Amino acid sequence: MSTALRPGDYLQIASERMAVDGVPDGDGFARIERVEIITDIGFLAPGSTHVRTRATRQIAVVFCRGMPGPVMLREGDQWTLGEVDSGRARWDSAHPWWPQTPEPLFTGSRLATGPLPFRSNVQGPDLVQSAAAPEPQPPRQRAAVFDKPAHMVMVGDYLAIHALRHPKWDMRTDEGFHRVEWIGHLAGDALDAVLNDPAWSRGRHTLASVHGLSGILVLPEVPVTVLIQPNPERRRSDEDEAWHEGPFYELAGVTEPDLTEQIRADARIRPEPPGSEAALYPSRFSSPAQRALHLDGVTGIRPVAASQLPWPHGLFRCP
Repeated sequence: MSTALRPGDYLQIASERMAVDGVPDGDGFARIERVEIITDIGFLAPGSTHVRTRATRQIAVVFCRGMPGPVMLREGDQWTLGEVDSGRARWDSAHPWWPQTPEPLFTGSRLATGPLPFRSNVQGPDLVQSAAAPEPQPPRQRAAVFDKPAHMVMVGDYLAIHALRHPKWDMRTDEGFHRVEWIGHLAGDALDAVLNDPAWSRGRHTLASVHGLSGILVLPEVPVTVLIQPNPERRRSDEDEAWHEGPFYELAGVTEPDLTEQIRADARIRPEPPGSEAALYPSRFSSPAQRALHLDGVTGIRPVAASQLPWPHGLFRCP
């Protein structure tokens, strides 16, 4: 359960991505460093017709290593790693990401402390016996990125929701970047109702639903990192298989930015991708026709010129 999570758990923050260079063990999982349990949920939108919002009684907020902001998790079960690479576990615990503060950040919350709940399989072999140290290797080539203010993050951006996985040299081409599916902004009095320390947000919260993330990512007004040119095949796959369109919770006072205006603003600051960027994403399709169907098809149909269609004939025999 989300409310049973504790610091030291490795939480799944992203589902498996379409990867051209493989999905390593531990990809999409991040170490929890802090948990707050919100029991006073008065900042949720009153009179909301949103089923999850109306049914909510308490919300677990997790602060995970490598993430640009805390996550207000949906209620219910969450996936965690049962076995963690010992080298990564030692590195993560020795290099905390979030500063230690004695008071909760969110109003109406308390810090969740204490030992990890019992896990029948947490004592995996890699936790008991240290793995051999790998030979130093040069880092893999990573996709080109740029920074933008958090309030400029828009639907369709591939946002860095996990900045680092140990060992760093093993980070794959677009690992840690996931597609934004919904954006909301929170400011003014509504913001003050959510935080004990409103200054933390620097004037505005950007709330984001991200593909594969089972909650709302809460971003203060700081620069965040996005991909310049995402893998087109992965992007189409993510668009066709949306994770959760819209927010997991409706908060009072949230406004949704105009996407058209955001696209215009983004065009002014987005740099041109390097000329070699497309080569980072070899096609997963051996047939150009199948790739075109994946990229351009609409529910299994792709546009072609009428001159390419066969003459009317016995359709039951058409391959």
